Amino acid sequence: MIEYFGIRYNAPIYKDATKIVLPQGMICRYCYENVRSDDDGFKDEEGYIHRECNMCAGLGTISHQQKTCHHFEGSMPEIDVRLTLRQNALMAALYFYTKMSGHGMAYYKHYQEDDESTLFENCNY
Repeated sequence: MIEYFGIRYNAPIYKDATKIVLPQGMICRYCYENVRSDDDGFKDEEGYIHRECNMCAGLGTISHQQKTCHHFEGSMPEIDVRLTLRQNALMAALYFYTKMSGHGMAYYKHYQEDDESTLFENCNY
């Protein structure tokens, strides 16, 4: 059974999901960073995961989505080692949303705070 915290989006994963209290301070099983008060995500039998980390685990990183990584005989690294796993997941989600809707940057405006303020400036994809 999937449980979610934060905002409920119009996506199939939320269809039978139950809302839970925000697990602020718990560790994401993908990026190993704490869940913050403004994060969205899920809890299942394996633990907590940020929504963007869950997307990256399923859709792949930017180079995977662009089919330029080794899975597609490309030469781009799977992750950008200059960024944290969380930042790679945020960038992969942003890339996906921008590619699908053209409005990804507006969606991620609230992540341009604290130590992630230069996240978009450092991406060379």
